[in-house]
Amino acid sequence: MLLRVYIDDSADQKQEKAVVAGAFVGKFGQWSELSTLWRRRLKRDGLKYFRSTEYYSLREEFARYRDPVKYPKPEGSEAACALREDLDAIIKKSQVMGVAAAIPLDLYNKFRETVPGAKDVFGKDAFDGALQSLIARCVRISKREFNGTHLSFVCDQSNSAPRILEVFRKLKQSDTDIAEIAEGLVHWDDKKFPPLQAADLMAHLAREYFMGWLADPNTVTLKRLQDSVYNICRWDWAFMQKVFLEAKSKGRIYKTVFGGA
Repeated sequence: MLLRVYIDDSADQKQEKAVVAGAFVGKFGQWSELSTLWRRRLKRDGLKYFRSTEYYSLREEFARYRDPVKYPKPEGSEAACALREDLDAIIKKSQVMGVAAAIPLDLYNKFRETVPGAKDVFGKDAFDGALQSLIARCVRISKREFNGTHLSFVCDQSNSAPRILEVFRKLKQSDTDIAEIAEGLVHWDDKKFPPLQAADLMAHLAREYFMGWLADPNTVTLKRLQDSVYNICRWDWAFMQKVFLEAKSKGRIYKTVFGGA
């Protein structure tokens, strides 16, 4: 058996507060069922694919919901919301497992600037760290829930695809535990593959949750897909310090993954 992981990223609009990497982990049968139901639901509204950015702005593929004749206000936004809720239900029915890693940028940058040697471990771009953390979490899920079943990773064919592949490659080189489980990473067109669209939804869901947590950690709750999310890793000072000290004590070359001034 081979588990497949579909990953995507999200950030706040100006990329000033947080970066998030999200994914779903599932078996072939689960992804097959999800894809069939996903395409069927999109077709009902005449859509070819789902993207969170287009959903929120009602642009591009979601521009149809702006039609004043077919969808007089507020029916367009209500119809789009109903679609997303149905997609949430499809994810829940498939029982794929959601995971994410979220990094607050002010904390990340402060750690790099104030802890001596931190720039050798944590690079300028926090997303590389979020991606590495996400991959490690997926490997942990495999070990805990699937007896160490091998993982195959898929991400979107975006401008950042080569960079993601490089982070993945170097992470496997520097971490034997991950190299044992993570087989490879390929890039597919998210418009054609519903699992990547689900990963996009997961990344944006995690961002919504994390931004709420930053605003008020005591009141935020994960309302959507709470039964489908296995774990959201929220980076804090203690977590960064743990990674930093581990890199130094074990001599692991984390800086080849995302370090450098």
